[in-house]
Amino acid sequence: MGQAIARAQRAIIKETIEEIDSIYKRDGVRKKKYYIERSGDINTVLTTCGEVTYERTYFQSKETGEYEYLADKAVGITPKMRKSDDVVIKAIKQVIDVSYRISGEHATNTEDIVSKQAIMKEVHKLEIPTIIPKVEKKKQQRVLCINADEDHVSLQFHKKKRDIEKNSQGMKYNTIMPQLIYIFEDIEKEGPNRKRKKLINKHCFGGVYADNAALWEEVRTYIDAIYEYEALKKIYIMGDGAAWIKTGVELGEKCTLVLDAFHLKQYITRATNHLLDSVEIREAMDQRIRKKREQYTDVWNHQSVASRYWKKNRSIPRNNSIKRYLRIEFGEANHLQ
Repeated sequence: MGQAIARAQRAIIKETIEEIDSIYKRDGVRKKKYYIERSGDINTVLTTCGEVTYERTYFQSKETGEYEYLADKAVGITPKMRKSDDVVIKAIKQVIDVSYRISGEHATNTEDIVSKQAIMKEVHKLEIPTIIPKVEKKKQQRVLCINADEDHVSLQFHKKKRDIEKNSQGMKYNTIMPQLIYIFEDIEKEGPNRKRKKLINKHCFGGVYADNAALWEEVRTYIDAIYEYEALKKIYIMGDGAAWIKTGVELGEKCTLVLDAFHLKQYITRATNHLLDSVEIREAMDQRIRKKREQYTDVWNHQSVASRYWKKNRSIPRNNSIKRYLRIEFGEANHLQ
C-alpha cells in the first residue's frame, strides 16, 4: 500500500513539472523573452516519496544570454540540486538523535538512501539564527553572572580533505577554538538533600567567531531584551582572563572581570612552582582568598537583609535600625560598631 502511494506521488510530481514546462514552451510572453535551446533534458531529484525523473526544456534569455530551466525555477529546483527540501528537512530532524548514516537511511519513505557525507554537508550548511526570548516585562535583576571559556576542537580538514598544513616540527594546524558563554542569575541546590547545584535561568551562546565583538554583541542584545538595565547593579564576567573574555567588560560600566576559582588556583600554582615551599604558600594564599571572599559575601548579605528590615521600620533612624537588626540576627557586629 505504501509503495503504491509513493508511486502515485512520484507520478503526480513528474506530470506537474512537465506540464509547467509545456506551458512555458507554448507561452507567448516567454517567446518574447527566451529562446528554446533544447528540449527533453532529463533530470532526477530525490524526494521523500522516492526518485522523480522528468523531462524539461533548456531556455536562453534574449536579454542577458543566460541559460536556465524555467520549469525547475518555477517549482524551486536549483542547479545541481539532487535532493528536495523535504528530504533535507527530514534528515536534519533525525540527525539530532541518530548518526548521519542512520539519518540518511530514513530520509525518505522508500528504500532510497542518502549518503552520510551528503547529510553531513547539509548540516554544515545550516545557519542557526540567534534566538532572543520575548518577554512581556523585563526582569528586575540586581546581579548577573557571565561565564566565558573556549574549547579546543581538532579538525580532520578545514574545507577539503588533506588541506591541513604542518609546521617545521610536523605539528598540524588543525585546531579551532569555539567560544562558549553562558549567562545565569544565581545558583541553587538541585534538591533539599543534594550537594549538586544548578544555574538559575541559564542562557548559552557559542560558536566559532572570527570577530569576538560579534559574540559579545549577541550577549548585549540578550541582556537588553530580558533585563532592565537600570535595575542591574553588577555584571560579573568570569573566565580565565583571555583577551577575548576581557573585551566583555566593554558591555558597560557595570561589568567586572572576575578570575574564576579554577583558573585562579591554576595561575597561583604556576607562579609558585619554582619555590621550595610552594605548597605552603599556595595553601596560605588560598585561605586568604577564601576568607576575603567570605567577608565580601557576609557584608553583602548583611546589607541586603538590613536594607529590607529598614524599609519595614522607617520610623526608626536608619543607622540604629541596621545595627540593632544585625545584633539580633547575627550577634555582635563588631565591624559596624
